[in-house]
Amino acid sequence: MMRIIALVLSVVIAGCQTVDAQAPAIDPAWSEDLTAFRDNLEARHIDLYHTVHRETFQAELDQLAKNGVRLSEPERLIAVMRLTRTIGDGHKSVPLWGAPIKRYPIETTLVDDAILITGVSDAHKDLLGGVLKTINGAPADEAAARLSEIVPFVENAYSERVRTGMYLTIEDLLVGFGVVEPGGADFTIETDTGVQTVSMTAVDRDAFDAAVTHRLDPRHPDLYFERPPDQSDTLWFGAHTQSKTIYIQFDAYPAFDDMARFAERALAHINETAVAHIIIDLRDNFGGDFFTGLQLSAYLNLADSVHWRDGVYVLIGNRTFSAAMSNAAQFKQTLNAKLVGEPTGARPCGYQDMGQFNLPNSSLLITYSKRRFCFIDTSENAVSPDILIKTPIADYVAEQDSVLDWVMADIDMRAAQ
Repeated sequence: MMRIIALVLSVVIAGCQTVDAQAPAIDPAWSEDLTAFRDNLEARHIDLYHTVHRETFQAELDQLAKNGVRLSEPERLIAVMRLTRTIGDGHKSVPLWGAPIKRYPIETTLVDDAILITGVSDAHKDLLGGVLKTINGAPADEAAARLSEIVPFVENAYSERVRTGMYLTIEDLLVGFGVVEPGGADFTIETDTGVQTVSMTAVDRDAFDAAVTHRLDPRHPDLYFERPPDQSDTLWFGAHTQSKTIYIQFDAYPAFDDMARFAERALAHINETAVAHIIIDLRDNFGGDFFTGLQLSAYLNLADSVHWRDGVYVLIGNRTFSAAMSNAAQFKQTLNAKLVGEPTGARPCGYQDMGQFNLPNSSLLITYSKRRFCFIDTSENAVSPDILIKTPIADYVAEQDSVLDWVMADIDMRAAQ
């Protein structure tokens, strides 16, 4: 009798082990989102499998579908972002625009070997220009290294650093990596006055925009030029009368007709004052429609007072992305411009012209590329400057502008010859 009971128990236990060993049920909504993710990309992207094989991509997708019930929402988000990065296309991304994410009221930028605090609320303005050391006791550079593997809009090492700094204080991603728990987190920051640890609570997008009011910018055109009050913050020109120089800060792309009006006005100023030098600043331009940028160059080319042999400068940097990178390469040709600054965060040969769609259940926004362009016949993954001028921490905290300083000195030197 005891042998029979033992035999029955062993069968029951074996059966339980078999059930436990089975893969958990697939979440239908998660599976549907992943299928929509693949199907939409295959239908809309100009060349989805230019870097990764379809079989490899599908195997990753199948594994994510099976693992879905084990993953938290932040872990699912990271998984999709990681899979997206395997495609090797900066415009194919999970940008988190409009997503109900939370972030801590602080902004960071990777400069040299430091994680610099470049945006804070009024309550923490004493932290501006400090260096982030730890997040909840974990080394901040380790968290940044993990984040760098999944951040969107990455085309080379430069854009990876830029995007890592931008996404480093998003709570959802830090939770997904196990760096913090939902709610508050402690940030240890080293400033000129010492090291301090501050506790912050993550807030939604609107609260973040209202809170972060103090920022550092490494560009300081105000040292030489003044923005007229009747011009936009993101597209304006100012004059330096003594050197006969016009500076155009081109941070964002307006509508095509608006660019025509702006360019016509700039050209009129050049003609009226016999401008000899043009500086176009693309260092903080994340892109748009490069045909709109070409319209600017078409108008500028009509000016006869400009020193077209050596009087045009285009400022570029790691935050020069997409169409701005395209225009920088084009202005080098169409305006005989000298590129000054640091390498761009975008490839000169790659995928652009972005479209987007939302996943059916999570509503997560996915972007993709519709076109491929090649602006320079090169194997390099960035547009490199003719004159390399790095942007050090001092440009942020001491209000100097190494790139613009070099250009203005070069103009003075040529005038003295």
